[in-house]
Amino acid sequence: MILERSSLAGVKSMIITGGSLHESELALNLARQKGLYATVGCHPTRSREFDQHPEGPDVYLLALDKLIGDNLRPNGRVVAIGECGLDYDRTHFASKEEQQRHFRSQLVLAKKYHLPLFLHSRAAHVDLVKILKEEGFGENGGKDVGAKGGVVHSFTGSSEEAAELIAMGFYIGVNGCSMKTDQNLQTVKTIPLDKLLLETDAPWCYMTSTHASKEYLDTLPASLRSRYFPAAVRPESFVSGKAVKGRNEPSLIGGVAWVVCRLNNSIPLEKVAEIVYENTVELFELGHSIVYSILSAVGLGWYVVLWSIGLVGCRTGRKRYRLRPRSPLATSPNAPGVSILRPLKGLDTNLYENLESTFIQEYPNFEILLSVADEDDQALTVVRELMSQYPQVNAKVIIGEEIVGVNPKVNNLMKSYRQATHDILWVIDSNVSVARGTLARSVDALAQPSTSQNPYKKRIALVHHVPFATEHEGYLGARVEAAFLNTNHAKMYLAINTVAIESCVVGKSNLYRRSDLERVNGSLKPGKETGPREGEYGLAAFGSFLAEDNMIGSALWHELDLRHDLSCDVALNAMGKMTLSDYVWRRVRWIRVRKHMVIAATILEPFTENLVASSIAAASAKYLFGVSAWIFLSIHHALWLWVDLDVYESLAGYPLPARERWKFLGAWCIRELLTLPIWFLAVCGNEVTWRGKRYQVLRAGQVRRTGNGGTDNRSFWRWWWWYREGESLSQYDALAVDETI
Repeated sequence: MILERSSLAGVKSMIITGGSLHESELALNLARQKGLYATVGCHPTRSREFDQHPEGPDVYLLALDKLIGDNLRPNGRVVAIGECGLDYDRTHFASKEEQQRHFRSQLVLAKKYHLPLFLHSRAAHVDLVKILKEEGFGENGGKDVGAKGGVVHSFTGSSEEAAELIAMGFYIGVNGCSMKTDQNLQTVKTIPLDKLLLETDAPWCYMTSTHASKEYLDTLPASLRSRYFPAAVRPESFVSGKAVKGRNEPSLIGGVAWVVCRLNNSIPLEKVAEIVYENTVELFELGHSIVYSILSAVGLGWYVVLWSIGLVGCRTGRKRYRLRPRSPLATSPNAPGVSILRPLKGLDTNLYENLESTFIQEYPNFEILLSVADEDDQALTVVRELMSQYPQVNAKVIIGEEIVGVNPKVNNLMKSYRQATHDILWVIDSNVSVARGTLARSVDALAQPSTSQNPYKKRIALVHHVPFATEHEGYLGARVEAAFLNTNHAKMYLAINTVAIESCVVGKSNLYRRSDLERVNGSLKPGKETGPREGEYGLAAFGSFLAEDNMIGSALWHELDLRHDLSCDVALNAMGKMTLSDYVWRRVRWIRVRKHMVIAATILEPFTENLVASSIAAASAKYLFGVSAWIFLSIHHALWLWVDLDVYESLAGYPLPARERWKFLGAWCIRELLTLPIWFLAVCGNEVTWRGKRYQVLRAGQVRRTGNGGTDNRSFWRWWWWYREGESLSQYDALAVDETI
């Protein structure tokens, strides 16, 4: 009830004073429970406790030292050293010599921990000042010796004494005891507001009718009086929930402030409160705690959101990919026709197996169009062998490209796109293989009708497949890429597409209707069904984009208000001989493209990564709840890795083989450690090198040729050797293998 009454009086927080080792422990416990603050120290009248400690004064001091060290902010609640000082009115509790000796020892703690002092001075001003000056507190509150000044609380000295302390860099704290006499009031009046702190020293220093301050309190408006001086009962008539007469409470600080405002030519009460509040926040650095608390809460909130997204992806993986039923369309005579478009260039890793996977699809009605830009392309040897082995498959070769933009994949596909027999197109990269039932299940997803349960469900315009990397040649870059694609990338990709609040498409394997694509142009503006059309539409409109796949998905989503879906299949991506430098520059390339398409998501990207997000969360948890960062991070990384491995198992259809676990873990760790350096490298440039040609990334992900090669950003000359090594091996990027944007 005391805290409730103080809150009604406008008290935002409190500092609980520790007067001994035991009281300091109690003060800290209460501060932790109630979200308040505390001081740690020994009152001068308790100085004898140092010498009475069973193990001696040094151990008592060490106990205070440890109590402070264990409870420092940002996660602790200690804001000052004290109450300490000198009290010559009560030397019967502790002699002057005892008080002085143990006062000095506590000044050492203030310097060690860079904390302000909460000082007590009664009839001892000369010696107090002398000791403070001898210990380095004579100027700027001791900042030259590592201290942070402090406040002489419950001040009852003269105006000259107050001025001397202020000149040394200390604040003056006043309460009811500071306003007992007319002389006290005159002293308070001389204290500059920017050097004044208000306090109650509750439960002591109650403002009574015998004090000189009564004259000013009598002018207190009734509305404020009821808040600052709540109805009280005598101690012998105590009633739960009522204040007790003669016992001070934090709410009475409003009365202290009222007297100060009346003494200062009626400066508005709000102004006095504002100035003193700022003084308090500055001295004890409480403003930082408010900011830190807000930031910590945001950090933990973001961490919860990120985990929620990851768990959605994990759940989707389990639900959608662990059981892949055979589609009725696999043997249906009424299955809609599909044209499979496979753009080729050179001998990709596992090219034969990749192409064969489309020749053996369990689907009754499809054709395969295999396109190359050059009649001498080495891929044609593999193509002809497959056509000879599977003569029953309707497959044909398309030679020659149609230049519609800078994207070579789109240029390669244009003739196949125009010559395709069927409206449903399946565009699948040459370094990708799929399961036999993929096409049938994908057409199922593309053709799904509205249901009675959801008649307003939007039509599916595009079906895509999660990339799942396979690597067998032992290259480090390939392992790192596989660790990325098969865990974190897949997890986020599945979650984003499950929530489905925005288009998110990878271009390795996509089904869509040509009739839909002919209605979009990449403007991402809702299209009109009637009226004249300007510019390119259809596939040709996306030739100027490096990430044409993502733009096609976004165009269908935004221009036609249609949606995407995932089938329960994966696009098996053969990695090949990818070095670590290949991996780095590949990631750099797609971050730079993404930066010009979704800048907000690109800026946010580091905060979605494991190490950054967990570090922020660990710091936040330590600040708010005192949780050990090491324990937090250990548990986090174990759980994060477990979820990643679970996603891997869902997509692969089997757990990570035991013989691969340590190699995978090493690659996983390298990927995590490289994310932030790669991001910084990527955001500092706008040029990308793709298949030996240099492009400048423009607005919305469009690109412009700028040369025939070179570095991605010349200012990063230190990376030159690494870059050249990476560019020397280009078979991995035989075709556009776009990432999630």
